[in-house]
Amino acid sequence: MLEKKDTSVFSNKQADDVLKAHKIKELYVSGISINFCIKDLILASRTKFGTVVSGALQRGYKVNLVVDGIAGIDYQPGDQYRVLMQLGAAGARPVTTAQAIEEILMDK
Repeated sequence: MLEKKDTSVFSNKQADDVLKAHKIKELYVSGISINFCIKDLILASRTKFGTVVSGALQRGYKVNLVVDGIAGIDYQPGDQYRVLMQLGAAGARPVTTAQAIEEILMDK
């Protein structure tokens, strides 16, 4: 288990090493807060101390965003949609939970 020290799990310097040690090259991302945690995991972010942390895409991972398994906040109407579009434009592939399960099971 990895402790998440900020909005991105990659703020924990061991995260990348653990994934690489297990030969993980592809991530399926779901969770709460597309505006912060999910976005920061996928794209580069800054920690609360100002340190820049590379995201999964910059680290070379294939990223699948499980779109029916995420939530967020619309501070302004359409905020979640705009972040979703930003993540897609950066290279995150939108998938449904059913697609993710099928792909993961096919890979075994």
